[in-house]
Amino acid sequence: MGTKITEDFYVSTDYIAPNVAVLRTQEGLVFFDSPCLPKDAMDWLRQVKKIFREDIAYLINTDHHFDHMMGNFFLTRRTIAQETAVRGFHYYAKKENLEREFKLFFPREWEGCRKEIAEIEVIIPQIIFKKTLTLKMGNKSIILNFVGGHSPGTISIYIPEDKILIAGDNIENGMHPTMGGARFQDCVKLLREMEDLDINHIIPGHGEVGDKSLVSKERKYFEEYIRSAEGLIKNGLSLGEMIPRITEHMMKYLPVDENKKELCRMILDQGIKVLYKQLSACVNGVQP
Repeated sequence: MGTKITEDFYVSTDYIAPNVAVLRTQEGLVFFDSPCLPKDAMDWLRQVKKIFREDIAYLINTDHHFDHMMGNFFLTRRTIAQETAVRGFHYYAKKENLEREFKLFFPREWEGCRKEIAEIEVIIPQIIFKKTLTLKMGNKSIILNFVGGHSPGTISIYIPEDKILIAGDNIENGMHPTMGGARFQDCVKLLREMEDLDINHIIPGHGEVGDKSLVSKERKYFEEYIRSAEGLIKNGLSLGEMIPRITEHMMKYLPVDENKKELCRMILDQGIKVLYKQLSACVNGVQP
């Protein structure tokens, strides 16, 4: 099952979205995010039960986006999220919102699982925190920090005993990040802060597990993204003129597999609109 990081920590990067992980503690199992597709969520639970006999203590979601939390329904109701993210859970509790976004991002998978998705209940988190929450789980500490960046309720999770950082979608390995609700400058700031942590293993929101070098790589990606947009705005280009130029530039900066190109271009087009608005607001002295 997945990849063994330590005797107590496993991660799977095999599912369509997102990366998921589990930590064994003396107080039970702690899951981090859940697979998006119903069949994957059930498979993940079976895989974990083959390795660990402990009961599930908690499931922690790194953000509210549907791909990170719709699989909660198949795992546990004992879920934890940041308070801003909880608004997103209520948003997706309206089934039409969940189905619309799923079809947008995963059109090929929609027909194969639409019946299962129709039966999913969005689990509203039982434990909600604002800025930080530390779970003392016997021999393990799990530190949850609200960081924002990728979404208004994104958190990072640090396990100091194992020097593991679960970064959520603020770090993606080999994939262009979805930035429709992000604050770009906040992403750069929090990545700089992550560079100061004592880390051996980083679990990105998507893509293969890596070491601390992933943090610097992602920071440089965002700095290039912002620099490109600032230069075009300075030269007087309109948003419509900027979108294709930045999209193609970033696709060359971070090449992806052929089967991901269409989705990545859509993600970049969306992100540039958000970045343009934020940079324009800063130029005009308005808080974005």
